[in-house]
Amino acid sequence: MNNTQIDAAPTDMASSPPAGSEAAVTMRPVRFPPASVDAPIGAPLPLARFYDVTVNVTAELGRASMRLSDLMRLGVGSVVELGRLVDQPIEIFAQGVRLGRGDVVTVNDQYAVRITELDRFHSPAEEPRSGVAGQRRS
Repeated sequence: MNNTQIDAAPTDMASSPPAGSEAAVTMRPVRFPPASVDAPIGAPLPLARFYDVTVNVTAELGRASMRLSDLMRLGVGSVVELGRLVDQPIEIFAQGVRLGRGDVVTVNDQYAVRITELDRFHSPAEEPRSGVAGQRRS
């Protein structure tokens, strides 16, 4: 935290103590200094700190929309069409963020994805500045 002073002037807003309690509680509004659009951004953290963090990677084969009544009729043996052609690449996500596309393959009798296209990644320094420091545009 920096050395900015926070003005917390007392007001008339006192509340009654809870039943059985002898201490009165005084509430005061807190006034923070306004955030600046041009606030300096701290030095970038070295990414190596995060290399051991585990993220969930998802390969999305396709999606379908259906009425609830049709969903309730699904059973063993039902087929749900996913709206993607067999030769179309599938979407690859990490923690819900799209990374790119790929083709479904098998490796040692297990499904896998061969990456065929990666989305361009942006560093925070490349992001356009928004009205509030620390927020990223989506």
